[in-house]
Amino acid sequence: MAFTIHQQPEEFTPAYNKNIFVVSSTNSAQPNFKYVAKAYIGTETITIKQFPNPTYGSAYFDFGRDVERLVTYDINLASAGITTNSNSLKSYYVEFYEEYDIAGVLTLSSLKATSSTIKIFNGVVGHLEYANYDPSPYVYDLGSEVLNHVLTRKYKITDNGWMYLMLDDVTTMPDIQIITYNSAGTLIDTYTIDNNNQTNGTLSHHHIRIPCMPYSINLINNADITGGVQPLIDSTVYSYVIDFGGSTRLFQLDQTCTQYDRIELHYLNRLGAFEVFHFDRVSDLNEDIERAKYKNVIGGLTSSSAYGYSVSDKSSTTNYTKTKDKYKVRSNWISAEYNTVLRELVESPVVFMYGLTDKWNSSYGLIPIDIITNKWDRKLKSNKRMINLELEFELQNDEFRQRF
Repeated sequence: MAFTIHQQPEEFTPAYNKNIFVVSSTNSAQPNFKYVAKAYIGTETITIKQFPNPTYGSAYFDFGRDVERLVTYDINLASAGITTNSNSLKSYYVEFYEEYDIAGVLTLSSLKATSSTIKIFNGVVGHLEYANYDPSPYVYDLGSEVLNHVLTRKYKITDNGWMYLMLDDVTTMPDIQIITYNSAGTLIDTYTIDNNNQTNGTLSHHHIRIPCMPYSINLINNADITGGVQPLIDSTVYSYVIDFGGSTRLFQLDQTCTQYDRIELHYLNRLGAFEVFHFDRVSDLNEDIERAKYKNVIGGLTSSSAYGYSVSDKSSTTNYTKTKDKYKVRSNWISAEYNTVLRELVESPVVFMYGLTDKWNSSYGLIPIDIITNKWDRKLKSNKRMINLELEFELQNDEFRQRF
């Protein structure tokens, strides 16, 4: 009797989409027949049973909502060098059995088939695109770009950021090069950065991030650098090129000063990578305040024969004060193309703020925020060549005052 796995997720599949398996068996007409799937997801074993489809005799299983719990995200400002994203890529597999009556006894069969090992990444693909899902646009050595947008823009020497990418064969990503130039376009130096994540049998090596912003590059350990020592990016550098796996990216430095706070936002995009964007125009800070009070009795007997009160007696007491900071920030001039990319910032469920210089400064590290802006407008190139983006957000954590 034959058991067949007709369909299963691709080797690299987004965790937040459906993870469908379609199976059939020539035993499906047996009494009380059910297909049994045992998914080995992390430390859990999840068992699901399905009756055969009355028309086709086959069945399908969807483990999407189960496997998405395995993945989260990876971001760390202190990352030194090429780093693995162990929270962004996990794996699972499924075993299939049959169950039906044999001589009146409900019996579970021996193992009938085992799926491939499915690598799930912390992304979600759009409904239209996932109908004919192909992993190659998301896996670097199968023909993709990096998982986050690295568009032409100038960066400050204090900016943080990385390029995220997935690899099928990790040996196709050898050591990378960083090539620096001065303002005249003259070569300053070429540095080779070791990639110590080239073992195909190690799952986390299939999902890595490469430092690409100046501050992150300057955190690379000297032991992983050939051709020089830190800092690789200093005030003499006007631009630099990162050469990785046959692809190159050009970055330019902005040495000018700004009179406004420079607000750095890191946000999770649809493919599970963190993008970075800086708001360096005028920003507004507002504070929402919530209070609760109770009334006090004023006045009373001050002696056996007199009533009185003090003018300093409080007629009410505030016993609860909660505050929340809200910001409105504005970008510098950006292209319509970049505004389309920033749609992901407005939608993102995970956003961190870094480097605000008034009440909150960079010594706090990444501060979680919630985006308040709930609308994004597409700007066509034919309508506006350059635009500003305005965004509102609030700190996730409330602040409290003394209670009396």
